[in-house]
Amino acid sequence: MRGSNKGAQAEIKAVVPQALYFHCASHCLNLALVHSSELAAIRLVAGSVANVCAFFSNSSKRTRILQDQIERSNSSNSRKKRLKTLCMTRWVESHQAFIAFKELLIPIVQSLLELEQEVGETGARSYELLSAICKCQFVTSLFIIESFSSLFLPLSVKLQAKELDIFAALDLVDNVLLVLRRRREAAIDGFQQILAEVTEVCDSLEIDIRMPRICERQLNRENHPADSSEEYFRVTSYIPYLDSLIDGFISLFADARQGALKVQCLIPKFAVRSSVTDLHPAIEFYESDLSCSVNVAKAEFERWRAKWMEVPQNGVPAGAIDALNHCPAADFPKINILLRILATYPVTTASAERTFSSLRLLKTYLRSVMGEARLNGLASMSILRGIDVDPEEVIDSLASNARKLDFVL
Repeated sequence: MRGSNKGAQAEIKAVVPQALYFHCASHCLNLALVHSSELAAIRLVAGSVANVCAFFSNSSKRTRILQDQIERSNSSNSRKKRLKTLCMTRWVESHQAFIAFKELLIPIVQSLLELEQEVGETGARSYELLSAICKCQFVTSLFIIESFSSLFLPLSVKLQAKELDIFAALDLVDNVLLVLRRRREAAIDGFQQILAEVTEVCDSLEIDIRMPRICERQLNRENHPADSSEEYFRVTSYIPYLDSLIDGFISLFADARQGALKVQCLIPKFAVRSSVTDLHPAIEFYESDLSCSVNVAKAEFERWRAKWMEVPQNGVPAGAIDALNHCPAADFPKINILLRILATYPVTTASAERTFSSLRLLKTYLRSVMGEARLNGLASMSILRGIDVDPEEVIDSLASNARKLDFVL
């Protein structure tokens, strides 16, 4: 899709050269996390969490045992009462999955110890999962992922908001990137806090905190020399994970940043610090939409800039939609056109993809003959759950059509 030479992007630009390509911001966040999982320690944790969640969700008996352990455990005070599976399309669910798994780690281990005593596949599978998660490397990597999942969870939610514009999205990304860089600078102190939590949990589970054996010719795992287990896990897991996240945020959001810079000076927040020459590339790029000379557009921008220079900084619009609401077409016709284009810059397509996950729940093999009208109605009710449905309006709508009423009866 994003291929600039042979993909859909190239096909569209061949017809409309002014069309700009923007990668979905939520997809970029997901790709940054996917690239960070290329580290062996992080990748194995994600796989083990998915296997454990699938193991419990595939059996109501196992789920009941886990619920009983959660109620008896000291961690029952936690807000998390059940596991969440890793989702490939809704990234908010993936962040919540790691947070829930970390908070329920002790009840999970206790449940697996109970299931390990059973004969057959359940006991054997429980033993395998216990061997995977009852290791210092797993617990440390899980707590590292959870510490960043708590940071990415609000970002993932906000990037899927419908009213978000490109500049607000980039501000959110820059804010998280700043936090990542500060954590990188204070990596020693930050990892010490994580290791203190890991030590407390490992003591409860009777897991020894120690680094693996290191030899000169070792090739299949991290072989960094270290004087302590804290230094080893910090060098092999925490710092590489941080560096991978920072590089991913910089590279994956570069396209959106470059596209927004073309007309950034139109936003009043940036207009007061910009000059007429900063707008010249945008005027040339959208020359066919403006249908005027360069001097006319520049003169209008000077009046637009002068208007906001007299307004206090705290009252200046900082987003495209807010700026468009303060730009009357009668006074600034060309600026209004550019702001309308800017306000339609796409940020995310994640909300549209929710239909895929809802479709799997609605149209199963037992409902394969469901009609299109009924499917669309059920899908709308499933996706737009925040909209209240008045039963009286539904009855009135059915009563207005005798055939529908007879069908329902």
